[in-house]
Parts: sequence; structure tokens; C-alpha cells
Amino acid sequence: LSQPRATMATAAVGGKLLFAGGSSNGIYSKVVDIYDTQTGKWSTSSLSKAQVNSSVTVAGNKIFISGGVVEGAMYSETVEVYDAGTNAWSVINLPGNKIRTTTCANERYVFITTGSEAYGFANRLHIFDTQNGQLKAVNFPFPITEFAMGVIGNKVVIAGGRKTDNSSLDEGLSDVLVYDAVTGKMDTPAFSLPEKIRMASAIGGDNKLFIGGGVTTSPAPLLKNQRMVSVFQLR
Repeated sequence: LSQPRATMATAAVGGKLLFAGGSSNGIYSKVVDIYDTQTGKWSTSSLSKAQVNSSVTVAGNKIFISGGVVEGAMYSETVEVYDAGTNAWSVINLPGNKIRTTTCANERYVFITTGSEAYGFANRLHIFDTQNGQLKAVNFPFPITEFAMGVIGNKVVIAGGRKTDNSSLDEGLSDVLVYDAVTGKMDTPAFSLPEKIRMASAIGGDNKLFIGGGVTTSPAPLLKNQRMVSVFQLR
């Protein structure tokens, strides 16, 4: 790397590997190192803002970096977009964001959660259409944190989590919210998990979403790690 640093955002697309931002000796960095797997050569670029612990996702031939911690212990209000085809950068604005974003994507749509309050609670879902460049947003029915998020087709699923700031007593949620990027409709809730759970993980595959692990508080306030994996197939 051109600069020693930790807590970078990393992603691969179009034969290029990105190592973006991070912290170098306690100082936030905006440096981006890019490795071209076809030529075997390195190049450098720069983010618009120095940041650490950013979220990153890939859609089509582009990498989206968002919600990192910037100077002043604030969270970034921009999405840094790298186009591997043109080797160019652009920026999407997410005004008012005060949390580390959660992101996921399919080939066309990028889904990003933001929050207007502190303590990590998300209250909006942003949807960026990579085909027409349009950005829109919908509100969650309530602020939520510690949720699992994943994509099935053109739908994003937000499962479990908690909606209070009392993490020692709240038993989590069984609600599963589903937003359809084609119709623009959010079902709240669309269905329920078998248990109230938070801090689970989600991944999509074979037109299904797998939600696994996490923590339940049953009986409250005892925490119990889970080995269960719930599988959902949306119609």
C-alpha cells in the first residue's frame, strides 16, 4: 500500500481491488490504493473525505463507500462511488446522516440505511438506481438498530433488530420489513421471524435470504446466542 493504515474499506470489481480510507497512526486517511489484476500494477486515488470504518457494497461495475467516521467523530453524509470501467469517482449526498450506514445491493439497485439521530438507529432507507442515477428514500415505521439486511431479487429485507435504546432489557424484534424497489412499496411488517432476535447476519442465494445467528433475550434480560438459520423465499 502507498500508506500504512488500518480499518479500510475494501472491495473488488471489474478486475480491480480497492483499499480505501482508513486510519494511519491515528490520523484518518482519504487515500485509495487500486490494484489492477489484469496489468498487475498499482495506482492511487483519493476519497472526497478522510474516513474510517466505512460500509461498502458493489453494484454492476461500481463500488459504493458510505457512512464512515470522519473528523470530529461524525459520520459521513456522502456516498463515494468508484466506476471501474471509467476509473472515475462521483459522490451521492445523504444529508443529515448521523450513523454508520448499512448497505447491500443487486446488479441494479443500491440500498443504504441512514439515521438522523445518534446511537446508531436507522430511520430511512435510500434506494439508488444505477441505471438512471435516481436516488429516492422511504422512512422506516420506527427507528431501528442491530438488524440484519439482505437482498432477494429487487427486494431488500430488514429483519429483527431492536427499536429502543435500552439494550440490556429490550428483547429485540421478530418483525421483517420488505421494500420492493420496483413498486416502491414497503411492507411493515411483511412477516415475522420465529423468534425475537437482534445482531443476526443475512445473505442471499438461489433467490432465497438466509438469516442466521444473532442474540435473543429469552427470558429477559439474559442474552443467548443463536445457531438457528431462517430461510425465506419471497414471491
